[in-house]
Amino acid sequence: MVRLVAGGGPGEVGDIDEAEVSEALRLEAVEFWQRRMVRLVDYCAERATDPAELVDLCARVLAHGLHSSGYIATCPVVATATTDAEVKAFRVACDRVFRMWQEALRDRFHAAGVADDRAATLASVTVSILQGALVLSRTARNTESLEIAGVELAELLRRELDTAPWP
Repeated sequence: MVRLVAGGGPGEVGDIDEAEVSEALRLEAVEFWQRRMVRLVDYCAERATDPAELVDLCARVLAHGLHSSGYIATCPVVATATTDAEVKAFRVACDRVFRMWQEALRDRFHAAGVADDRAATLASVTVSILQGALVLSRTARNTESLEIAGVELAELLRRELDTAPWP
């Protein structure tokens, strides 16, 4: 228990449970990453000429961020999803991050001419591969897995879209 000044009046003291504060901070971190991943897709889409370049650029931006942080800064969602899966609030928040990221990609793929069901599948594959590559890159302390993931995902999308022009 931590005693902090809180509440309505000056000098009013209240008890704050450290576990509740920790949970709230972890949920806020997950929500931050939800916004960040959607912004990542938007940022890369603005610079890409097609969906293949979009996913390759996403991988390169993630690799750069990971390398620049000394392999410390990475998405906490996988760790939270695996260690706190029994806590409904964490499970729901993590699911929302992955869903929002997939939806952002799906919308971009669909706009490029991919049927909605196929766009959803490709978005799911993209998020799965990039998340796995993030874990591998952080563990190995190099960006090789992210770089490979970006190149291979781009090739998959090129074949799928036959290099459809970006709308």
